[in-house]
Amino acid sequence: MKRTYPWSAVLMFGLVLSAAAHAAPVSRDAYPGSVLVHYVKLTGHGGDNDEQRRALLLEYEGCAGRNKVLGRAVQPLQADQIPAVRLPVEHEIYYSANRTLSVKRGVLYIIDQANCALRTREHHMQILRSSIGKCDIDVIRNEARGRCDSAAHARASASDSASAADASAVDMGKVPSYLRAQVETQIKQTRQQLQRSGTKTVAGHQCTVYRLESGHSEKCVANPPSPFAIPAALFNEGLPGILLAVTQPAMTLEAQQVTLNLRVSENLFTVPAGAKIYSAAGEGKR
Repeated sequence: MKRTYPWSAVLMFGLVLSAAAHAAPVSRDAYPGSVLVHYVKLTGHGGDNDEQRRALLLEYEGCAGRNKVLGRAVQPLQADQIPAVRLPVEHEIYYSANRTLSVKRGVLYIIDQANCALRTREHHMQILRSSIGKCDIDVIRNEARGRCDSAAHARASASDSASAADASAVDMGKVPSYLRAQVETQIKQTRQQLQRSGTKTVAGHQCTVYRLESGHSEKCVANPPSPFAIPAALFNEGLPGILLAVTQPAMTLEAQQVTLNLRVSENLFTVPAGAKIYSAAGEGKR
């Protein structure tokens, strides 16, 4: 079954629903079903948005100047036609007792060098993660890489999900064996550098602010009451809980919607039918 999901960025959840958290995701396969999840939708942008908009305008001006000299076509583009957000991002996250699924969608505005027209380049990624590892799914290319046995992820131990997330965004299976100890040490040191910096409310839920001064990063993670232990998802720096907000040089995201105790279909956590799957060991595709 071909699946499409709304997309957004980073993680969070809470249990008592706020008025803003009652709306459910609209993904066709997201519900109804037997898998209990907490759901969060974040939106934001990549990079420094003001700088990205300026860079896009400069890219256009460079293209227009070159094409005029070469006698090529130039599509008009005024400063007020530059999009308000050059790299808009949506990130949805589904937290279950033994798995997390991140569904990320975004658009990059670019200049077509042939005629200087404003174009868009879309990306749509899904990341399925459990104690057995991680599967990265490129929906547009219909390709999946990593540990992509959906049935194995479904059977993964919930008790191991927290320890599996300790590697944060790093897939240790892809790290050469002689470097793993060094990488694990760096991850632990990064986590130790996280400093609690109070709390704030995002999308009606309270979260704890963690700052990583060395990386100029701030993340807000919520730990609401839950019938299951909430695993750490991607971008949480190994911290279990729901990510509600992220502020860092590469990305700025904030939760817009949180739905707790949502029943979803098992189909949500399966690799799309017909996808080319590249194994974690890199021995080819199937």
